[in-house]
Amino acid sequence: MPVECGRFVVGALVVGLTLPAGAPVGAQETGETSEPSSVDKGPTIIAPIIITAGRREQQLEDVPRAVRTIDNQTLEAITRKSTNFSETLPELIPGFGTPVFQNSTRSLTLRGREALFLLDGIPISAGEFGVDLGNFDPLTIDRVEVLYGPTALYGNGATGGVIQFFTREASPDPFELRTRLGVSSFGVPSEVFTAEGTSYDVFAEASGTVDRFSYLASVSFESTNGFFEPDGDRIAPGIRLDDTNDITFFGKAGVDLTDDQRLVGFVNFTRLGANRTDFISVPGNDGNAVAAERPVTYSEEPRQRSFFANLTYEHADLADGTMRLQGYYRDEELTQDGADLGTGTLPPGWPRLFQTNFDGDAFGFRGDYSRRFFDRVELTVGGDYLSESNTVPTFTSDPEVFDETANFDASGEEPQFAPTDIESFGLFVQADLELTEDWSLSGGVRYDRFSFEAAPHDPTFGFPDGP
Repeated sequence: MPVECGRFVVGALVVGLTLPAGAPVGAQETGETSEPSSVDKGPTIIAPIIITAGRREQQLEDVPRAVRTIDNQTLEAITRKSTNFSETLPELIPGFGTPVFQNSTRSLTLRGREALFLLDGIPISAGEFGVDLGNFDPLTIDRVEVLYGPTALYGNGATGGVIQFFTREASPDPFELRTRLGVSSFGVPSEVFTAEGTSYDVFAEASGTVDRFSYLASVSFESTNGFFEPDGDRIAPGIRLDDTNDITFFGKAGVDLTDDQRLVGFVNFTRLGANRTDFISVPGNDGNAVAAERPVTYSEEPRQRSFFANLTYEHADLADGTMRLQGYYRDEELTQDGADLGTGTLPPGWPRLFQTNFDGDAFGFRGDYSRRFFDRVELTVGGDYLSESNTVPTFTSDPEVFDETANFDASGEEPQFAPTDIESFGLFVQADLELTEDWSLSGGVRYDRFSFEAAPHDPTFGFPDGP
């Protein structure tokens, strides 16, 4: 039986001080830095920073709330240290938590509350598993915008704010090739610098613009091996980042239909390889790894696959306003490493050996229209629709087969959580009023309606007679 509910939200009115043109930006932050110089080069004209995380273009100094922007130069510099956004973004985004040695954002919040993650305007979420930032290559990202605090513009879990990733645009030249080859090691002394401790990544991108058509295509491959202590001891395997092979394909194309209308879309496919390490963690071994007596094998290899597609239509001058329409599709699959609950007494029905899986797909539409009235009022109206289906099955394995062969045979399948279907529809109105040159008033109203349906199921780790 579907469960339906509605939610009506009035965004808190915000009175903000906006800085006059040419004044130094202090309330808002960017990822840019400047170097001192003893040479007087005369006045420097800095181009205004334009942000669009608020579903319309605004100059950074005109936004009366906490905003953070991270430009392309900063992103390229930080990816030389690590291509794991969950590790590097907390260093660049205040209030985003501490860096984690995994790609998931499950343990990361924005100032203690959940944030909504967007990729070129589309939500990228995997239900209970959070957002996996490994589902796209950081080298395909041009900039990141962070909008702190709740907003009526998005809904869909944006109680802490919005973190939006914008993909790179095509080169204005007919053809441009960009490549990168990186080689790294983690804590490997020179005397033990071997293939076992060496990781590398390869990236290639071709892009260009011909008349009204633009294109961009990239491919990346990353192989991550082991991590070591300075004394040469191997660190115990971590969460998905050790001994993996990842590959990503990204394609983006756009066409200017007229001087004011543009159609642009992208597709992104990522496959995160299995944890193929032959090392295990042993309690009491100071976090160091030891070689497994019998390396574990799988009939269903641990892996993760994701596919995103997005198509956007933009009209820059529709009845003196701007309109944007988006349609998107998302599909994700995940099979985790096997777990062994041991040979002790387990609750009735609980499997000793299992692998958690996730299979989710979603499609949706987003639209908004923004227009300025009386030179002081900016009004934005729009709506969102999302249909999402998620299942979390569990592969169970035969203990006798595992004890004999060290193989997770995935001979059984049970639901770990109820399969769910979620449908949501939202409408919003956002207004910004310039009271004076330095003060503005901003507020919004949003209405969301949800439909939630969970299929009957007998959970893998349930307590039929009570805990």
